[in-house]
Amino acid sequence: MIYYSIQKSREATVVKGDRILKIEEKPKFPKSDYAVSGLYMYDPSVFDIIKTLKPSGRGELEITDVNNAYIERNAMTYEIIEGWWSDAGTFESLVRANILVASQHEVNPEELPRAALQSSASLLMQQ
Repeated sequence: MIYYSIQKSREATVVKGDRILKIEEKPKFPKSDYAVSGLYMYDPSVFDIIKTLKPSGRGELEITDVNNAYIERNAMTYEIIEGWWSDAGTFESLVRANILVASQHEVNPEELPRAALQSSASLLMQQ
């Protein structure tokens, strides 16, 4: 699992020392400023965990429940990434993420002037 330190998060992670204690879905008062980045790698036992899940109040199986099952088994490992991170779960956040990534690469100036892209990225990084 990959984590990013962020002030505004949809999922908060409770970390003690080098161990994750719990992942909380959309907490009103996060117990830490680490957010789940959404990059997961599982071993084959994930399918056994999925079979035990019950639908949430939204009627969906939640990835947070899968991750918490790994935590309960003491089988969760993680890395904390440096730099910037962007959510991409909404149209607006996906556009933001694309602008930020594109601003770090060479683009065809006929398609998108580099100065415009860098200007947009600079504004987004300040948010």
